[in-house]
Amino acid sequence: QLLALSPPTRAAVKAANCLERLRSDVHRATGTEELPMVELERIRTSTLMTISVAVIAIGTLTLQLLGMGSVWGEFRHLGWWWVGLALLMSAVTYPAAAVSFAGSATERLPLGPNLGVQLASSYVGVAVPGGSIAVVARFLQKRGIDTATAVGSVTIDRLAGAIVHFALTGVFIAFAGTSGLRNFQLPSVLTIVIIIAVAVLVAVSGAALPWSRTRLRRRLLPATRRSLANMSGLVHQPGKMIQLFGGAVVITIGYILALVASAYAFD
Repeated sequence: QLLALSPPTRAAVKAANCLERLRSDVHRATGTEELPMVELERIRTSTLMTISVAVIAIGTLTLQLLGMGSVWGEFRHLGWWWVGLALLMSAVTYPAAAVSFAGSATERLPLGPNLGVQLASSYVGVAVPGGSIAVVARFLQKRGIDTATAVGSVTIDRLAGAIVHFALTGVFIAFAGTSGLRNFQLPSVLTIVIIIAVAVLVAVSGAALPWSRTRLRRRLLPATRRSLANMSGLVHQPGKMIQLFGGAVVITIGYILALVASAYAFD
């Protein structure tokens, strides 16, 4: 379909008027029957405007229903320099995310498209939970990277972010102390044991089924091997590791500074 093509390819196909002939050649070469087309629809500017207006309307109505109209009055006393700093720190996280993501792939990713996919995944992640992972994985697939390696790269990127979060949390606790954590309680040992037991039971039950074993052997294990090979390749590239963890550090610090600036803006 034309909507599934990139703009340059779509323009070339329109100019040559060869879409139907190309589709017929593909069916003939692959020996497949012609299937009904899935209707695609691109997000238009009008759709984005409608969503934005709806979000603003719902937010305003929610504030009124909750009796929080005084919040609007607080905006009169905002420190706009702090607001600008908060926006700047938030914006910095996107190039940092692009750098970190580039470090998770063995292939070179151009900065422009990579930055664009980070912006897109951030938007999709708000609208569809988990959608950001699908967006960045599809981005890698479009660049010729197989599915297993693409999923492995996304996993590495998320894992690096989690490692940085925990590491910085430990550093901040070491400097700030633990006085504010006295009211924080971990789940009981019994709860943790039950959760682990249920997870193990589900895994064993799945492995006991013939069709799941076949799927595991034919699809999951080969994909896992390719993902591990990708991880092994990254470990032997110091530049990639610096990109991966350096970008993750900048993302976390950027969010922290944005939060601090936002708090000072209302001070």
